[in-house]
Amino acid sequence: MSAFSGDPQIAENTPFAGTYVPLTHFRSTQEVDSVMIEIRRDLYQEEPGGRTHAGYGPVVSRLTAFLNPVTRAPKAHSKRG
Repeated sequence: MSAFSGDPQIAENTPFAGTYVPLTHFRSTQEVDSVMIEIRRDLYQEEPGGRTHAGYGPVVSRLTAFLNPVTRAPKAHSKRG
């Protein structure tokens, strides 16, 4: 969570915990990883359902910083034998 660390508005596993994983892969497919990120709309958008505001850029930057390591390098998996 280094892309989000240090921000007092960031909370982990609250108010919800866990992610959605297709049941065919749940606890059975090692190659399936899961992350769920929920973002309050008021951090980047005028409410109700209006235009984005100055907070949009920082939200996109943090998400990009968080996702880039994941998309650049495939995860190494050990073979079971």
